[in-house]
Amino acid sequence: MAAIFDLSGHAARSQSLFDGFNAYCTSNKDYTGSCTNVETSKDYSCTLIPGSLIDCLSDSGYEFQCLFASQHTQGQATFYCDAQTEEMLYQEEQAGATFKNVLQNSL
Repeated sequence: MAAIFDLSGHAARSQSLFDGFNAYCTSNKDYTGSCTNVETSKDYSCTLIPGSLIDCLSDSGYEFQCLFASQHTQGQATFYCDAQTEEMLYQEEQAGATFKNVLQNSL
């Protein structure tokens, strides 16, 4: 993930910089688990879909799917989440950060 800084010093990303990300997932042994974006260390709750997909939820409740990439041990695997998913999660994070900052500012 590459970052570009805008004039205010905040990190900004160009749309062309979204290239997808790997998520390291650990199973709860009940078809659910926790996945961590290896680029941002952000955690997501996910459910295994029979085959080679996981279905995850973002902080705002948006669903996204990632494709199996490799098995590490029983109950631990890496999944690939595509560029569209990465862009959606980034936009959600930016919208949430703006909203949280507005609430934290005192008048």
